[in-house]
Amino acid sequence: MFRVDPPPTPYDLHFKIGPIPVRISPWFWLMALLLGRPFDTPTKQLMIWVVAVLVSILIHELGHALVAIYFYRCRTSVLLYQMGGLAFYHPNRTTPYREVAVSAAGPGAGFVLAGLMCVALLLSGNELRFGDFTKLDFRIFAPMPDANVYLFYLVNQM
Repeated sequence: MFRVDPPPTPYDLHFKIGPIPVRISPWFWLMALLLGRPFDTPTKQLMIWVVAVLVSILIHELGHALVAIYFYRCRTSVLLYQMGGLAFYHPNRTTPYREVAVSAAGPGAGFVLAGLMCVALLLSGNELRFGDFTKLDFRIFAPMPDANVYLFYLVNQM
């Protein structure tokens, strides 16, 4: 939720999601790999981790951007870079209510994503149950015998 775009690099990935331009720095991919998992992680799980990081941060920033478009009718853009993501917008007039709404929209989008992931996991044959918090087991989902293991891993990474 910044108002000044950092300069692009020649290696950035550019695309649009609806009216919102998205730019992904190559450093984003490197940091997702380095911070996410140890080097002995199997390749499939590592790629799932990177996809989970990409989708999670992108959805969060799109939440900010969409609410900024709704309230301010202004252009927005999203940047994913080594430190996470940024949503840029240039409002004409702000109010505290609107600024709070734009700020809350990122986490709100994350909660919507979490709900969708719960539904996807339940539809794929897994059950929803909370882990044993007394033993610091914070996993929410438990795999079922015939469930898709990679979908289970993806959902637990988000």
